[in-house]
Amino acid sequence: MLGRPVAEVAGLDFDVDIAEQPGHRWRLRLATIGRADGVKRSREIDGSGCLQLADAAAVAIAMSIQSSGASAPARNNVPAPPSSEPPQVTTGTGRPDGLKVPLSAAALADSGALPHPGIGLGLGAALAWRRLRLIGEAAFLVSPEARVTDNGGGRFRLIVGAVLACLERPAGPVGILGCAGGEAGIVQAEGIGINRPRLQNVPWGAGRLEVGFTLRLHTTVALFIRGGAAVPLSRPTFTINNDTLAVHRSDVVTVRLTAGALFDLF
Repeated sequence: MLGRPVAEVAGLDFDVDIAEQPGHRWRLRLATIGRADGVKRSREIDGSGCLQLADAAAVAIAMSIQSSGASAPARNNVPAPPSSEPPQVTTGTGRPDGLKVPLSAAALADSGALPHPGIGLGLGAALAWRRLRLIGEAAFLVSPEARVTDNGGGRFRLIVGAVLACLERPAGPVGILGCAGGEAGIVQAEGIGINRPRLQNVPWGAGRLEVGFTLRLHTTVALFIRGGAAVPLSRPTFTINNDTLAVHRSDVVTVRLTAGALFDLF
């Protein structure tokens, strides 16, 4: 834009800092320093990405130099032609600006998929770009034993993998989430207190709708909580005693709660 390197400009120095802020926002701090009087003038600009603010900093520096009338030593009286290429800025990760790969660890609670309210643990990873999150997670839930006679009943476990697409609306350090997706896995059922107990793995599938919140604690760490409903695609009945006693059948709609932490390590 100037036709010469900024380092050759006489009379002005510049200090540029671009840093990530809570809520996946970025802030540019640009200081212009006069060499003659030492006066320092600062301005701040907020934006949605590092590359956007780097371009803004380049424009602001060029305008400051042009308006100040600062000159540079002539180069054989032939000014360099303006570059037609925009400034190139990379973050050093090889990924598009704003793309993150957060990992998560969470505790889960469910009511309806298992005979009694179940609890469990989950691990996940996501692709986060601007307001969009594509989340993949795996979870394991257990519930207390279900008995239909003095001794007879079953033990149940739910093992699932899920994919959710979420939109996040930032509000300062807090983000509001809306998610939709599905999960698939198995329900493990094991008979107890009967003559010939056996372990059975029954396919499980459900659609999910959830809402939630994230709270940014640091540029790389956030807490989150999501709650919603899972709608089973099928509801098999688990029985004992030659199918004469029903032990469990999932609810038409189950309630799921997930709470944990996100780590933006990549």
